[in-house]
Amino acid sequence: MSTDYFGGFQEASKQLARAKNIFHALIILIFGSLLGAFSIMAATASVDQPTLRAMAVHIEKPTYPKHALEMHVTGVVVVRVVVDTKGAPLGARALQAPSDELAHATEQAIMKWRIDRRDSARGDKLSGLVTFYFEEIGGTYQVLFPEEF
Repeated sequence: MSTDYFGGFQEASKQLARAKNIFHALIILIFGSLLGAFSIMAATASVDQPTLRAMAVHIEKPTYPKHALEMHVTGVVVVRVVVDTKGAPLGARALQAPSDELAHATEQAIMKWRIDRRDSARGDKLSGLVTFYFEEIGGTYQVLFPEEF
């Protein structure tokens, strides 16, 4: 009987050690992500969406994902984009989206944008929010900027 007790204790001890290792890995992943985000955001000038769009020399709207169309997914996607000093996006991260598919489609489209940086703060990266509306209007699914909605 004492062997079962110690065997159970040893198994529980192993599971606790595994959980501890997973916890440490998650902490490293979270802090690594935060540090990466802080380094991207360092020395970043914030601009509003109309200014960012006015500076754009190339804009692509997201394509409505096929599965989202089939599932009748609609809603607002808000993405934070960080643009380097040459006008190319460094990263785009959805902050709000009704589905992962719409978030991913929007992030991919924004990564293809190009911004004219001639009149902006040259030494700084730019950061701004971009909003798209994925909507069904009159039986047709459309991707719209706020002013088009």
